[in-house]
Formats: sequence, C-alpha cells, structure tokens
Amino acid sequence: MKRIALDALILFALPLFLVRQVQLFQAESSYQQAEQLSREQKEDQAFALYRRAAGIAPERALYQRGLGRSGLRLYQAQPRELIPLYQARKAYQRALQLDRVYPYDRFDMGEVLEALQSSGVPALPDPEPFLQQAVATDPTNPLFLAGLMTWQLRHGQKDQARSLFARAAISAPAAIGLFAPSFLPTHEDRVKFAEELGRHPAANLAYAQYLIGAKEPELAKPQEALAAALIPQQPEAASKLAQILIALNETEQAKQVLAQAFATQPQSLFLAQSWAQLFISQKDFPGAIAVYQQALRENPGAAELYLALAQLYRQTGQDDLALDFFDRVLETKPATAQQRKEIFVAEGEIKLKQGDLQGALVEYQKALEITPNDRQLEPKIKRLQVQLEFQGPGRENP
Repeated sequence: MKRIALDALILFALPLFLVRQVQLFQAESSYQQAEQLSREQKEDQAFALYRRAAGIAPERALYQRGLGRSGLRLYQAQPRELIPLYQARKAYQRALQLDRVYPYDRFDMGEVLEALQSSGVPALPDPEPFLQQAVATDPTNPLFLAGLMTWQLRHGQKDQARSLFARAAISAPAAIGLFAPSFLPTHEDRVKFAEELGRHPAANLAYAQYLIGAKEPELAKPQEALAAALIPQQPEAASKLAQILIALNETEQAKQVLAQAFATQPQSLFLAQSWAQLFISQKDFPGAIAVYQQALRENPGAAELYLALAQLYRQTGQDDLALDFFDRVLETKPATAQQRKEIFVAEGEIKLKQGDLQGALVEYQKALEITPNDRQLEPKIKRLQVQLEFQGPGRENP
C-alpha cells in the first residue's frame, strides 16, 4: 500500500517538477537576453524580458534586481512614463525581502522613490533612509555617497552633505569637481578642506586641479607636492600633474615629471604625446621630435607616432622626411578613410611645394577618390592638369 502511495506521489509530483524546471529555464533565458539587450541600450525590449523573468521566478532576487534597474533606466530615458518606475519599486520591494544585506538594492530603492516623488506621486516612503542604509553598509562607496549628498543638497541639508565630502573625495576624486563649487565657495573653506583631505595623492591631484581653476595657486602648490606620490603607481597621472605645474609656471619640472613617468611606462603613447605636446606648446619642435623618436624606438609599430613625426617634419620644413613618415603611417596600420585622405592631401601639398606637379596631382586624385565631391580638391586638380598640359614635354614649370 505504501509503495502504491509513493508511486502515485511520484507520478503526480514529477510532471510538476519538470514543468517548473522548464519555467525556470525560460526565466533564465529571458534574463540573459535582457542583459544583452540592456548592454546594447535597447532598454524597452530588455525591460519586457526582465519583467517576464521576474514574473516566472519571483523568488530570485537577481531577476527582481534586473527588473528594478531596467525600470529606473527606462524612466530616466523617458521621464514622463511612470509605469517602469512603479514596476521598479515593486521589484526592489521583493528584492529587499529576499536579500536584506545587498546595499545596492537599498540605494536603488531610494533612487526610485526620489524619482517617483519628483514626478508628483503622493504618500511615498522617505527615500533618505534607504540611501543612508546603503552608505552605512558600505561607507566608502562613491556611488552611495554621491547619491546621498545629492539628495541632501536638493532638500536643504547642506551641512549633512558637507560632512561626507572629504570621504567621497578620497573614495572617488572626481567628486571634488562635482561638489566643490557647492561646498567650497570661499578661500577659508578651501583651506579647511585641504586639511580634511590629508595625504591621499589621487584626491590631492584632483583638488590641485580644482584649485588651479578656482584661481588659488598658492593652495594648489602643496596639493601638487602631495600628488607627486601618485606617479610611481599611476604613471599616466603625470599628464595631469604636468598641467598643474605648467599653471604654476614650473614648466621644467613638468618636463621632468613626464620624462620620469615615460621612463617607467615607455609603452604609453598617451604619456609620449603629453610629453611631446609640452615641447610643442613652447615651440620647441626639435624637443618634440626627440620625444616621439624615443617613443618610436619603444613602440615601433605605433602608427600614431609615425603620423605625429610626419606632421612635425612637415611643420619644420623637413619635407622628404615628412613624405617618408606619411607613407609609413599607411604601411604600419590600416587607416580610416578620413586619415588616408588627409595624408594624401598633405603629401600632395608637399610635392607641389617641391615642384613635383605630377606627383601632387596623383596624391590629390587619391584623396578625391575617397571624397568624390570635395569642392576644395576639384579646382586644385583642374589647375594642376592645366599646368601639366601647358608645360608639355621639354617645358619648364610655368
């Protein structure tokens, strides 16, 4: 009898189990498709699939979270459409019941509630506790800090937001540029914030940049000195430090900073270009050429360096070298149509300057093939064709 009851239970439960497995597979498939569509910025299509996944498996916090994020993104793209926000709120309510630890759910719920409030929806919970709870769970998360500070500023709680500013700046130096105009209107405020910031090189660098823009060079100098400690760990930050030094009229030190950083990371084309541009800004073209030549020895396949050298050689009247390096650009790396056109035009102008009319015509015609309706090239080509026809065999250039 027991065996019969067990067999009956299996016969009854097995189909339900199999059906549920199919449903869960459909939910996961919908979720994965939604993730891909969201990455492709097709949020309206993604939202429908997130909603399907969350409806099939409401016990999965991951699916509720996906639906909530999608609803918030969709609302941000279409502010008058409230349905995604309502769906996002329901999704985050479920997610918070399923996972009480994950702080992003609390933060996102605060964002959703704030958006609903801004749209005039009445009788909603206060968003601030959700934002506060997210910060309490992860006190140095720059997203949470910026979200809470922004909310507090909007609602007249400037002192509370100001108390978080140094922590936000240390966690994410970009916060300085975003919030300093609100929190640091006076010289005294800026002096005090420098003390709060302490020794955190990335934040010191961002603060020095802000102080230069705020016409406070005497305060920027100590921050620049503290920021120098960042360069051995992040050589590419040398470009920003050099800009600060230039603003402080310390150009030679800026060159040294870039030279040392490039020696640390010689494969960085960004550092090479920053270093060379400093020489170019001072009209020191031989210095810039030397920098690019050094970089080219370290990066022999970098078409960008061949192009930069070609342009400098042309600018300094070294036409044969310019032609050689323009050709190397085309040989080293497939160039875009616009780049090829610019190179052909430059080579045509050089050859025209050298008196090689036929060579110039060939280069201009190559450029015209790329943009057949170029109104600047057509008259140049016609003029060269007339000159060559007039010149004829045995005649000199007119």
